[in-house]
Amino acid sequence: MSLIPETPLLFYPQLAAALGLEEAVMVQTLKAFLAHGEVENQHGFAWYEVNADKLLQTLPFWQANDIQRITNNLREQGILLIGAQTFQQGGRFRFAINEQVGNTVSAPVTASPQQNSGLSTAPTSRATTAITPAPTAPIQRAQAISKGWQPENDLLAQLAQYGIPLDFALEQVGGFVTYWTERNEPRYSWGSRYLKHVLRLWRKQETRS
Repeated sequence: MSLIPETPLLFYPQLAAALGLEEAVMVQTLKAFLAHGEVENQHGFAWYEVNADKLLQTLPFWQANDIQRITNNLREQGILLIGAQTFQQGGRFRFAINEQVGNTVSAPVTASPQQNSGLSTAPTSRATTAITPAPTAPIQRAQAISKGWQPENDLLAQLAQYGIPLDFALEQVGGFVTYWTERNEPRYSWGSRYLKHVLRLWRKQETRS
């Protein structure tokens, strides 16, 4: 029997640097489900519902609590939208990538998750490792925040999912932009940084009240 019976998963190195290796693999896996499944367009986003056990079969190196942790991390970073229920073994997992339909970046896949429980995404090769970086990717470069930066409506909607009022979220924009303008540090996603910032301040306010 071959030492590499399945074809490898692919991930973008720059995406892994921005989000984390686990998160990058998860994003590409979920994009594969979206690319080959019947999605539901809702409020400009492509939603898909997958059997949780199917996702576990596709990613056999993770346990259910790992997938729950990684998908929750992606939600907190503003990358993933999750339905009414977080990932639970034996249930249904409804999700969408936080990007408008029509502006998506194609995932480097060549086969449907339904066709191969190992999520075949490249030709089988004995010289290929279990996870192989994709050669190129149109990933956004890290850049410093602009003085006129404002959160997009989708990001504000994501904060609303956490029960954070719109006025509270907007009140934090000025201080957030000033702080990071002074630091002049490049980031891949100012939206995810802002999301974490507002969540932290909101939770701090809740503990005081």
